[in-house]
Amino acid sequence: MKTIIKVHGRILMTFVISFIAFCASAVSAYCNTDSRTYPVIDILLDTELQLYTQDIAHSYGISYPLALAVMEQESSFRTNVVSCGNYGLFQINTINLKHLSSTIGVTDLTDPQQNIKGGCFLLKELFDKYGTESKVLMAYNCGEAGAKRCWNKNVFETDFSKSVLNRKAKYEALLITSNNVNISERKEVASMSFYHTCPYCGSNLDPAERCDCDNNDKQKHSSDEGGDNIGDYEIEQLFYDDTRTKRKAKTIKTSKV
Repeated sequence: MKTIIKVHGRILMTFVISFIAFCASAVSAYCNTDSRTYPVIDILLDTELQLYTQDIAHSYGISYPLALAVMEQESSFRTNVVSCGNYGLFQINTINLKHLSSTIGVTDLTDPQQNIKGGCFLLKELFDKYGTESKVLMAYNCGEAGAKRCWNKNVFETDFSKSVLNRKAKYEALLITSNNVNISERKEVASMSFYHTCPYCGSNLDPAERCDCDNNDKQKHSSDEGGDNIGDYEIEQLFYDDTRTKRKAKTIKTSKV
């Protein structure tokens, strides 16, 4: 009897352990996919860096819209900006480099990905100390000593902190209203070139290419539409710009010869 109980106990324990492991893996999978829930948007930060920022911000528990807002405020998304010892997207001062190097391995502030990693990490550390966005942004901009002097004078916001929070609100609205694009679609968009689609047969055409489908069909279509603009038609096109990631449906009026 005791042997049977031991056997059943082991089976039950094995089941419990397996169930716990399954739940842990499910939670982990959910958290990993959650880091890229935002769409790529039309800003001066390229697709790769937008996706990288999402991952890093998520790993440090930083709001992605806030990270974008700080970068825009500090550098207007220019990766190569250098000003008074401050470098890159987050305008990180070289005084922080030794700390960033020893804690998270950031050694080159001119490298955009390392700069993003360093900036988000510094924000995380400030959140751990001060909690609120306004205080964190003041400490990030003024230095912790300068921010504390302001707080001692009952000053809890600055032009910098207000501007960043306004930008954050803008990005929150933009990210919500933008169409969601999953990772595979983003990669597809990044590899696409400018093209348009023939409205008659659906063929994808190069920018200056005209479709060779039957002219009689085109004339019949134009006659059916009527109006003063016979001979014009609207083309929906997907546009990708190498310098800025765009995913916009544009309507271009193209005249028929």
